[in-house]
Amino acid sequence: MTLDPATSYGRLSRVNHWVTAIFFLAMLLLGFTLANAELGRESRAPLMLVHKATGVLLLAWGTWRVSWRIRNGFPSPPAAHPQWQIRLSTIVHIGLLTAVLLMPMSGVADSLLGGRDIDMYGLFTIPALAENAGLEAVAETIHSVTAYTLAGLLVLHIGAALKHHLFDRDPTLMRMVRGAPPAPNAPGALPRGGAQPAN
Repeated sequence: MTLDPATSYGRLSRVNHWVTAIFFLAMLLLGFTLANAELGRESRAPLMLVHKATGVLLLAWGTWRVSWRIRNGFPSPPAAHPQWQIRLSTIVHIGLLTAVLLMPMSGVADSLLGGRDIDMYGLFTIPALAENAGLEAVAETIHSVTAYTLAGLLVLHIGAALKHHLFDRDPTLMRMVRGAPPAPNAPGALPRGGAQPAN
């Protein structure tokens, strides 16, 4: 596994990004449906089973995803950006990576601490822990708050990526699509390990 280029994203980082995006978006939609839609027990039960089992897998995936990004660092911005954009990008990225861990971790804890087993697609079962109403309530609150926070961060993240692509015309988005390097004469190139990227 090779690290990313100094000003772009390597193939492994791009795979990590898009797999995470697809599965976490799907789980957010499913979670909001379970929380807000008026579903009967027969409809809700199988969806909840899938949600919980997939959450366990995403906890393992999220651990890998975050550890890879910490080890690899972030490429430098592909062009000169205002300092407020760089700071906001840093906050959004840290928030997204934190949510990638907190969402599945709190969901798994909510189930197990509530005395509910997690059925892993009928293959095996993760047994519940001793019930602890206080910790279960904390886990449930973290899970709910993180879900809405993640949704807001995704709006900012996607909006920023589209802004850079459609209006700024810089390679911020495309380097996550195909690893495109910044233009040779792009201003403001920073050394690796400098300011955080806008995407």
